[in-house]
Amino acid sequence: DDEVHQLCWSSHHILLDGWSTSIVLQEVFASYRADVAGLEAPVEPARPFGAYIDWLGRQDAAAADAYWRQRLRGFSEPTPVPLGIRNQAPRRPFALAERTLSREVTEQLARTARTHHLTLSTIARGAWGLLLAAHSQRRDIVYGVTVSGRPAALPDVEGIVGLFINTLPVRLSI
Repeated sequence: DDEVHQLCWSSHHILLDGWSTSIVLQEVFASYRADVAGLEAPVEPARPFGAYIDWLGRQDAAAADAYWRQRLRGFSEPTPVPLGIRNQAPRRPFALAERTLSREVTEQLARTARTHHLTLSTIARGAWGLLLAAHSQRRDIVYGVTVSGRPAALPDVEGIVGLFINTLPVRLSI
């Protein structure tokens, strides 16, 4: 149909985080609406990603290094995930298990999270830590989590397009 248009959007995750994708698509659709109406696109130039790179360069790398060395002190090897090594059977059998939580359980988890000033994501990460500890038979574990890395200290960071994720270690003593 001459009046129907489709846009297929694809980008590699190394270019944009979810927040940035939203910014770009808002600009695309605002430009499209303006073009259809015969107007100039109302898009203002975004703050460049270089501002974030400059901000990162001004951070105290020695303080960050000292923080993580202190936080991970005494931890000397990766937490094993006993799923077996190539060409070797797993130590314990494993299987895929999928569960759907009931509305009641989900609401209870949400209440627990609110009571303890946590997010549901934090509850899930804690459950993963307990599971990892049980399967690795370790009481001190470390695993990585991916978090949003948009620093509140950087002015206008909400409008910068780029990759703002950070993978951080989480250490749990069970």
